[in-house]
Amino acid sequence: MNLEEQDDFLENIRNKDRETISYIVNKYHKDLMAGALAQKLSIGSAEDAVAETWKTFFEKADNFEGRSRVKTYLYGILYNKVREIKRKLNKEDFYDDPNNVLESNFDAKGFWTYRPSSPEKFIEATEVQEALDECMEGLSDNQRKVYYLKDVESYSHKEICNLFDFSMTNIKVMLHRARNQVRRCVEGRIK
Repeated sequence: MNLEEQDDFLENIRNKDRETISYIVNKYHKDLMAGALAQKLSIGSAEDAVAETWKTFFEKADNFEGRSRVKTYLYGILYNKVREIKRKLNKEDFYDDPNNVLESNFDAKGFWTYRPSSPEKFIEATEVQEALDECMEGLSDNQRKVYYLKDVESYSHKEICNLFDFSMTNIKVMLHRARNQVRRCVEGRIK
């Protein structure tokens, strides 16, 4: 019988019982990290989101009423923290220093440091990215996590296995199916 099935589990959360809290952290930390990474955060930002999730959970533990499962409650906190981090990152990106922008795009003689892409290529790349994002929404949670970690974050198969406790074969099958589904979906939208 696991701790969540015990009659005093809810009371132990509210009282911040060390064994119960340790059980919850050990059981859900990897899932929260994967959930944050699946939301397209960098590893550092994902770690921050998970840390803030745990902080909020510990602060609000005495208010947990048990109307939802612990995992659902944690994910609710996580997604709010992810939104806060993305909002902060977008705000920071919006206010680039004009001098830095000029210096990073032009050399000392006033020439472009790189050739700007044409408007057509920019629009095409934007459309492909939007199609890719929409197509990834069609994947199962596990497929999306594995696909993102492998193809975007460049995790190794072994690292993904360790993160989710999936077998190597299972990871490869999910990755193969996810890639095929995303490829078919993107090709269908771009045509």
